[in-house]
Amino acid sequence: GKSVRNGKLAEAAILAGLFKAPTRYAPHLNLDESRKRAGVVLDAMVVASFITKQEADKARLQIPNVVIVPYRTQNK
Repeated sequence: GKSVRNGKLAEAAILAGLFKAPTRYAPHLNLDESRKRAGVVLDAMVVASFITKQEADKARLQIPNVVIVPYRTQNK
């Protein structure tokens, strides 16, 4: 429901985590697994020096806002 540019770090980590197993880590299907996978992504970002441990810890506390948008087809 919003642009990726307006997302929080926690939301970005969830999106990045989807690549491993999109259905298993889909937040609207399994929020707990999605958040666990996001934690793995955040840890990897710390190791790669993209973010600090403090930023990762703060992101872990953020509760993602999951919005389910109905699938729409384009009219031609």
